[in-house]
Amino acid sequence: MPYIYIGNKKISYTVKKSKKARNIRLSVYKDNEIRVTVPYRYNIDNIDQLLLNKSDWILKSISENSKNFIIEEAAEFSVLKNEYLKYITGRVIYLNSFYNFNYQKITLRKSKTRWGSCSINGNLNFNYKIYYLPQKFSDYIIIHELCHLKEFNHSSNFWALVKGRIPEYKEIKKELKRYSL
Repeated sequence: MPYIYIGNKKISYTVKKSKKARNIRLSVYKDNEIRVTVPYRYNIDNIDQLLLNKSDWILKSISENSKNFIIEEAAEFSVLKNEYLKYITGRVIYLNSFYNFNYQKITLRKSKTRWGSCSINGNLNFNYKIYYLPQKFSDYIIIHELCHLKEFNHSSNFWALVKGRIPEYKEIKKELKRYSL
């Protein structure tokens, strides 16, 4: 994907040639992807200069997108928090029925770096976004944190506990890296 530096920001963009387009259209999408739609015969060598000429508008649009995303995410979390908690608690109860570990409470977070964690006090913390993962990944995350109740480390004993419920945990762990927080 081509990119251009505007100020100190590296901005990726795509160019779409359209037989129907009569004018150049510049669009900034939610994920800050920039799409330039041009008439079919337009010389795309001029795209970088076009983007530089519109740099103020592009940066403003990206900034507004970021603000809107944060507001939407906060609203989504507050509206759906009970649904997330009910689902995750149900999965914890079900998956823990195989282990019967004691835990204190389950908390949902909006973490940017972790899918889940287990505190030394036995509290289980989960990123609410595991609700949106395919179940094999959310179950892996929940089992991972449950096993920390017994083994508060990543020793061979810990991984044996995980493997007891998820024999293919290594593949799932690797696949999970494709999903971003």
